[in-house]
Amino acid sequence: IRRRSVVRRLVAVAVAISAVEAWFYVGLTKLASAQFHMDILGFGGLLTALGAGLVAGILFTRRHREPTPARLFQSLAEALALIAASGLALAAVPSFAWALAVMIPLGMGTVICLTASDTLFQRVVPDRLRGRVFAARGLLGSVAFAGCVAVAGWAAPHLTLAQWFIGVAVVV
Repeated sequence: IRRRSVVRRLVAVAVAISAVEAWFYVGLTKLASAQFHMDILGFGGLLTALGAGLVAGILFTRRHREPTPARLFQSLAEALALIAASGLALAAVPSFAWALAVMIPLGMGTVICLTASDTLFQRVVPDRLRGRVFAARGLLGSVAFAGCVAVAGWAAPHLTLAQWFIGVAVVV
């Protein structure tokens, strides 16, 4: 990973995506419980709507058969913009129904982002190194996710929902 700058940057993007996912995960828990005073069913509803967005994003990405690297980078940028806009929308969402609606573009942005980064990864990593590089990326992403969930869990009581989601949107 250290020898190839493109691979290093793509691993950094994958780790950053894992970190953002962790903050969104804890933020959605806080949204369901603190804002809407719902238990696990509220959180489950948000994740179900997010899953619907993931499916919609997969269907959207299937229409691009063989995207060029430039198109993949453009998709990655557009997906990150969609995720950031969803974060801003969650900062001001007035009701649970609106939160469910925002989960769909959030899921779409997430799957488009992951698909574009994985496709770029597949193209730049040589076949002989692919297994080791993907394993390292998976390890680093998992460590980032676990660490960020811990930090986000500590920070959750100290931030309002608006601060939380605006902060995540700015980071994205």
